[in-house]
Amino acid sequence: MDHNESKKLTDNTLEILKLDSFNKVFKSAISEMRPSKLRLGLLSVYLLLLYLFFFCLVFTNNAVIKVVSVLEIINNTYLPLFGIILTGYSIFQALANGQTLKTLLSRNEGNKSMFLRFNSYFFVLSIIYLTIILGNMSLLFIVKNLDPSFHLPWFSNRVNTQICVVFTTIYVTIMVYFLIEFKSFIYNLYQCFSINTYEKARDYIKQSDLHNKN
Repeated sequence: MDHNESKKLTDNTLEILKLDSFNKVFKSAISEMRPSKLRLGLLSVYLLLLYLFFFCLVFTNNAVIKVVSVLEIINNTYLPLFGIILTGYSIFQALANGQTLKTLLSRNEGNKSMFLRFNSYFFVLSIIYLTIILGNMSLLFIVKNLDPSFHLPWFSNRVNTQICVVFTTIYVTIMVYFLIEFKSFIYNLYQCFSINTYEKARDYIKQSDLHNKN
């Protein structure tokens, strides 16, 4: 290991130790999830189409029952995905050892080591999915205990419907955004596997060369 690589390894290791609180880790990690302009554009179109779909076809009557159905679908979708994320995080921790760990710590992507970027990303995605599940379950509990004919008495039925549609559309769009983020989780896990495979193959080649020389 040359001097520059050793220094980078030391600096990146010390950078991890600086993240000594939940808030610091979360702030560092959430920057990895900045949406691209393309994703924002697609989500804007999706939001508009979803609003029209909900307003014209779904929330014409029995709005409370429809909202319960939406919340149940979200719960049933996110619970198994959360389990997959925890499993993937465990796999990453198992892979990040030996030469693979050295490679992840000595290579930078932007101003962060690959290890810090991967570790922070898996951590914050786990926290976000857990928060979504707990929040969604709380909403589901509240809405399920509302009377099916519940409405805001200060507004007409049409305005009540519009309010329900707007909030449900925004909520579902946010849920879809974090479902799309699952794609990045799969890609990051793929990168970890690739680096681990590369290091194992390189080690095998070195061992094979030494054996042939002897």
